[in-house]
Amino acid sequence: MEVPITNPRKWVRWDEVVLGTLTTAFLFIPHPWIGYVVALNGVICHGSAALACRCQDAARSWDVACNVGLGIYANAHICAQPICGAITAASLAMWLAQPLAYRAVFHALFVQMPLLGAFAHFATSCSSL
Repeated sequence: MEVPITNPRKWVRWDEVVLGTLTTAFLFIPHPWIGYVVALNGVICHGSAALACRCQDAARSWDVACNVGLGIYANAHICAQPICGAITAASLAMWLAQPLAYRAVFHALFVQMPLLGAFAHFATSCSSL
């Protein structure tokens, strides 16, 4: 089965490949399932964007919805506050303010990595969950 690619030049967007690869760092979060969900969704979202698949918009919407849900879940637990909440709020502000120039670098440094820290803090602070 052939993957439908909408990019007529059929090049790979390497910035999206790097972003998708970076999401695998979430696998090392010491929580039973949060890291796996973030990593899987990130690989699907950024991988479909890298290949310009027709499903990339749907994959991005699903990824954002899952990340918002996981952020709400982690921040709903008082054991992770105020650190998790502050990091999540800053990361959300950065996600909303992403510039077009150097978007991938900005996204990796100011959205993905801070959220990795927030989820890791949640997992270690609320280890009984």
